[in-house]
Amino acid sequence: MSFSVLLGKMLIFVVLMVIGYLCVHTGYISKAFVADASKLTINVFLVASILNSVFDSEMQLGLGGLAKIIGIMSLMYAVSCLIAFAAAKLAKLPPDREPVFEMITAIGNNMFIALPVVQQVYGAEGVFYVSMSSLPVNLLLYTYYVYRLTQGRGNTAFKLKDVFSAPLVATVASLVIFACRIPVPHVIRNVISSMSAATMPLSMLVVGASLGRIRFADAFRDKYAYVSGVLRIAVIPAAVYLVLKMIPMEPMLLKAAVIIAASPGAIVCTVLSVQYGRDYVFSSKAILLTTAVSMLTIPMWVYFLG
Repeated sequence: MSFSVLLGKMLIFVVLMVIGYLCVHTGYISKAFVADASKLTINVFLVASILNSVFDSEMQLGLGGLAKIIGIMSLMYAVSCLIAFAAAKLAKLPPDREPVFEMITAIGNNMFIALPVVQQVYGAEGVFYVSMSSLPVNLLLYTYYVYRLTQGRGNTAFKLKDVFSAPLVATVASLVIFACRIPVPHVIRNVISSMSAATMPLSMLVVGASLGRIRFADAFRDKYAYVSGVLRIAVIPAAVYLVLKMIPMEPMLLKAAVIIAASPGAIVCTVLSVQYGRDYVFSSKAILLTTAVSMLTIPMWVYFLG
């Protein structure tokens, strides 16, 4: 795929995000609508994409192969987390910002950005690999990063139900369907396939709308947002690529892991920062900055990976 074709695909992403941003910024849609649309997208349409990725799949994987995919995705996040942890310590940030900086640097937007991008560029096989990242990332967010956000405040709280998000449940369900070759009625497959096609445009609209309350100028004035951004969309994917390149695996699996590593900061990081009383403003700035820049850097990574 030529670089110009990749840029053309990403231009669609940008336009949809801008539409979402302007709709909120101008008051055309409300904050309540954005919250509802976000829930609808992640709990319904992203779930459909994950389930659709295993329909008619020709991949031949046993339990060992599935375990390897999850292991590769876990290793990808381990590399991301180690770099983010070291950077947060070296930056000597205020207590309210340090855990947020670490989290937003380590965790990319695997569902709202990486999955739609991979769906458009690599198809169902790539979506299947990206969906496997739901397992390690949910565990990371609701165990280690909840601990970091509450550290020193005496209110550390791990809730098992928070780990079981709809994409995670869909991932487990898709694993069962794939491993056991469970037949799915044709009419259900058609419905899920049609819903899956809406994932990309809805995801981009929601991402843009979610950022509509932040001023671009504010995001581009925070030096630590730049530091986090460079690590998030350049250093971490490069490190992930170098580490995973040493491990024999399917080329598509490597590509999916690097695209996740190169995706901008995850919106859920801001949600958790608000929930636990940390510097959510910084999280929002970092997400806006990395999301804007990633619309150019992600095609570069896709082109580099081939």
